[in-house]
Amino acid sequence: MDDRSEEEMKSEILRSVTEFAPGPHVFLIVLKVERFTEQEQAVIDKLNKCFSDEFFQYAIVLFTHGDQLLEEETIEQRVGENKPVMELVKKCGGRCHVIDNKYWKNNPQEEYRNNQVQVKKLLKTIEEMVCGNRGGCYTNEMLQEVEKRIKREVQLMRQSPGNMSEEEINQKAKDKSRQNDMPRLNSSLWLPRRAAGRAPIDQLGAHEPEEPYMARE
Repeated sequence: MDDRSEEEMKSEILRSVTEFAPGPHVFLIVLKVERFTEQEQAVIDKLNKCFSDEFFQYAIVLFTHGDQLLEEETIEQRVGENKPVMELVKKCGGRCHVIDNKYWKNNPQEEYRNNQVQVKKLLKTIEEMVCGNRGGCYTNEMLQEVEKRIKREVQLMRQSPGNMSEEEINQKAKDKSRQNDMPRLNSSLWLPRRAAGRAPIDQLGAHEPEEPYMARE
């Protein structure tokens, strides 16, 4: 995402969201733990520009390269040192986690710097967030219409002669719907509405109290 233009980013997001119509339940915003750069700031600026605030109710910030944390430093402390990142995490309801694929794979001596522990906490946060959103997904009326079109295409293809598998039928229906609806999706996706009831997120953490701290299910 870092090196893509805004239009390229929108196109990729549209493709991904349409694949999961009527919409995904979770987005992961992935950033590195390294010192914050202009490139990361540009990504956050793009997110703020492309999405309404409701998008962030379905988002979690996931930091990689956890080994960059100082000894005894937590990800919450690192986040607190940078106002733009802190604001992003706050927009996401305080939800953030950290992993490290290089050094934390098997580290039983320290619970915090242990991927098994961190992944469990991440999954717990996802479950709590989905529950807090009452099972609703990030969507809007246009995406719900896309889902209906896909279902209609699937029914038509099932009735047509041929020996396509169910997987091939579903994929072809999605591709056709995406091609036909892309212009309207491009103009409407950034104005989302909930697919289910709304539950407020007014705390700085949707996970364990000691961890007040971006995918896609």
